[in-house]
Formats: sequence, C-alpha cells, structure tokens
Amino acid sequence: MIADPFVEFKMSLEQKIIEMIDTGVDELREEAISLQRQFQMFGTHVKAKMDQNARGTLMVLVKARGKNTFEICWRKKQWIRLNNPKPGKSPWVLYSRYIKKGKSDHYEMKPLLSGAKDWEREMVPELEDGFAEIRRKLRCLMKCRQLLLEQSRRTERLAVSEKCGE
Repeated sequence: MIADPFVEFKMSLEQKIIEMIDTGVDELREEAISLQRQFQMFGTHVKAKMDQNARGTLMVLVKARGKNTFEICWRKKQWIRLNNPKPGKSPWVLYSRYIKKGKSDHYEMKPLLSGAKDWEREMVPELEDGFAEIRRKLRCLMKCRQLLLEQSRRTERLAVSEKCGE
C-alpha cells in the first residue's frame, strides 16, 4: 500500500480524469452513431420513395476498436448477382470495400463521392464534416488518456521505488 497521501490523491485524481475521458469517448460514439443512423434512415426513405436504382452506394460504419475507442469509416457497396444461388436464398450478395481516409481526420470528397448517387452527393459532405470533427475530438481525448496513463505508471513506479528505498 502506498503510504504517501499526496501520491494516493494524485493517483485517485488521475483515475477520475481517465473515467471522465472515457465518458467523453462514449458521448462521441453516441454522436457518431446518431449521424450514422441519419444517413441510413435517409437512404431507406429514398429507396422507398424511388425505384431500386436509387439504392445508395455508400455505407458508414462506427466500429469499436478495443475497449475505450472506436473508428468511423466509409465503405462502397456493390451488389453482386450469383449465378447459382442456394434454393430459397436471394441471388444478390452485398460486398463492400473500405475507402481509405488518409492521415487527416477528414475523408477526401473525390474518392468518397465517386460513383455516389445524387442524394448521397448532397448528404455525405455535411455528414463527413460532422464525422471529421468527432474524429478530431476522439484523437485529442485518446492522446490525453495515453499521456495520463503513462504519467500514472510513472507515479506508481516512483511511489514503489521510494517505498522500497525506505
């Protein structure tokens, strides 16, 4: 047990800040999922109002990456017709391909919108601006969390080494 009350307070404070960062990450995840649902619901609405050719070519995913973080990525959809589908199964299979984002927080619009439907060309840039802001905030929170964990480990090692030196 660590005897120094200051070290105990500091470690407790660091843990509370990490919990606050994790809460912030959870809130960003919920915001990203909300934007993802808006896109999916609008796509469903467009498909219902128009013919099947209005079906979107893009999909956005909010994927968990480890315990305390997530990623937002765009994929291109492509429907492939199978020559010999299994009896009772649809002859159509959905394939999707990851669209590279690059090092910035924002996807480039040209590769993202190539081959997109008109309704996607109108909606995606605005959504991507929101996703880019979420990615930027997430990157900052994760950097803070990483630095705080490193400092916490240093404090713990220092406390242990001081205790052993007594």
